[in-house]
Amino acid sequence: TLLLSGANFGCGSSREHAPQAIQKYGFRAIIAENFAEIFFGNCTNLGIPCASAARADISRLAQAVEADPSLE
Repeated sequence: TLLLSGANFGCGSSREHAPQAIQKYGFRAIIAENFAEIFFGNCTNLGIPCASAARADISRLAQAVEADPSLE
């Protein structure tokens, strides 16, 4: 399960609890425009891949998922 987000994802979430909560909710990877540095490190330490993408590309992914939620 992917979490799609916008700019500066994880800002203000420097403690490990934020990525732990995301992982426990069931997300296995995050795609955002960019990430707060400490949050990014905490995610990768937990094995949650974080990928950066352009806003337009994230929007296209979100539209595809909305059109077909079973999309892999």
